Amino acid sequence: WVRTRLRKNKTASIPGVARYEERVNTHTGYTRVFWLASWINERGDSRKRRFMVSHYGERHAKRLAVAEREHQLTLVCATKSANL
Repeated sequence: WVRTRLRKNKTASIPGVARYEERVNTHTGYTRVFWLASWINERGDSRKRRFMVSHYGERHAKRLAVAEREHQLTLVCATKSANL
C-alpha cells in the first residue's frame, strides 16, 4: 500500500513530502527546519529521510525531498512488479 492522495494539512503538493520545524533548544529558541520525504519500503517498513533547510536552502531541500520520494517509490514499485 502506498499513500498517493494529498492530505488537507500537508504543506507540500506531493503526498509523503512535508516541511517540519523542530524546536531543538527551548532556552535559546533554536529551531531546526527540514523537508521530510517518507515512504513504505517493499517489506512494509516506514522509511524517512530529512533534507535540512540550513544546509540546502528552502527550495533545494524541498526539491531533494520530492526527488527522493519519487525515487524510492520507483524502487518499491519495480521490486513489487518483479516479484509478481
